[in-house]
Amino acid sequence: MTSPRALSCRNRQTFTPQATGGAPQFAHQASLHNVHYGTLLLWGLLLGLAACDPSSRSVSTVVSTPLDSGSSVVSDGGIVDGGLLVPAVLGPQWLAFHGEVFLLDGGTQPFSVNAEDAQLETGKTDKLVLHFSSRLVDYRVRLFDGSDSIVVSDDHEVVLNGGGLDYQIGLQTPLKPGRSYLLAIDAQMHAAVSDAQGKLFKDCRLPIHVSGEPEPEPAVKTKKRRRSR
Repeated sequence: MTSPRALSCRNRQTFTPQATGGAPQFAHQASLHNVHYGTLLLWGLLLGLAACDPSSRSVSTVVSTPLDSGSSVVSDGGIVDGGLLVPAVLGPQWLAFHGEVFLLDGGTQPFSVNAEDAQLETGKTDKLVLHFSSRLVDYRVRLFDGSDSIVVSDDHEVVLNGGGLDYQIGLQTPLKPGRSYLLAIDAQMHAAVSDAQGKLFKDCRLPIHVSGEPEPEPAVKTKKRRRSR
């Protein structure tokens, strides 16, 4: 049985008479208004925290399909080759080529250039042929001797049906034994060598050394002045 004191405490309300004699107002109405406002503020705070929580955000799922071996797909980060992402090559690439040296003794010496530190050791020759897999359009080929002078030559290029290019160097004077030369391939009009597809290549510098003992340079004849009497 509930005591009268407990009932009086449970149902206790504060009576506030109006000054004008109207209907009585109770203080618990203001308390209910404050409770509703506090509840709305709490819900707003919870919603704000939920929006900032990374775990509550929607996550997009990317489903990748494995590629068959040997297939290639171009993406923003590079080329996906056989399921592996290969970084895209940026800037000019290394210019790889091969060729033959036609020796004066009747033989032919093949060579390949596929690295920047490549060198060519050969014999006495007056003809070289270079083979490029792509058709170069902005380029020039020059041969320098040990004193950085251009070796005079009669050059010809042949465009192949498959898109490649052959370049023939015919020297007016054979390369001398025991001497070093430099074959230079660079751009003629722009900053980098380019082919018909617009691909860019780095400049190529191929040191060439001719085997054998150096031949003595011919003496330069000078005319003697006749003394005047």
